[in-house]
Amino acid sequence: MHTSSDGQKFEVRADSLNANYSYKYFGKGQGVSVYTFRDERDLLWYSTVFSSADRESAYVIDGLMHNEVVQSDIHSTDTFGFSELVFGVSHLLGFSYAPRFKNLKRQRLYIFKSRRGLDRSAWKIKPTGYIDDELAIQHWDDILRLIATIKLKEVTASDLFRRLNSYSKQHALYHAVKALWANLEVAIYSPPD
Repeated sequence: MHTSSDGQKFEVRADSLNANYSYKYFGKGQGVSVYTFRDERDLLWYSTVFSSADRESAYVIDGLMHNEVVQSDIHSTDTFGFSELVFGVSHLLGFSYAPRFKNLKRQRLYIFKSRRGLDRSAWKIKPTGYIDDELAIQHWDDILRLIATIKLKEVTASDLFRRLNSYSKQHALYHAVKALWANLEVAIYSPPD
């Protein structure tokens, strides 16, 4: 079952807890984002409303975890629904994640440092960085705790992501999940030996 999600911005003219100022979308007005989830039959199976200042990617996992009936095999979003954190977490939760990038050339792709002797001249998509696999290994217990918390629905993924992003410097767990994402990305994009 292929599912997808996307957000729309709406101006709000009355007082609202979710509304926030966004000059980019509303000038001097306030607005909200309405984020909806659909399946391949074009059935709407989940929606949520949040501040227009929040990033859509934080709510992708919330929608996937909310539904007990529509079991997504693969989920797609646009660039605004993508983050490295969502990619790593969705994989560990058992969802295939296939974001649609507006500009793939601007995305960073990673490779293991130990891949010596590979001829990358024929690769159409070339890695631009190296994976910090030690960081993912070092924080593996914390990563599993994060996934268990989301899976058991103790707290929403958007709340956890918001907490990880609220620190003045990126949290070590956030970096570890990003390192995990890089490992998964190599498994997907690199050609076999």
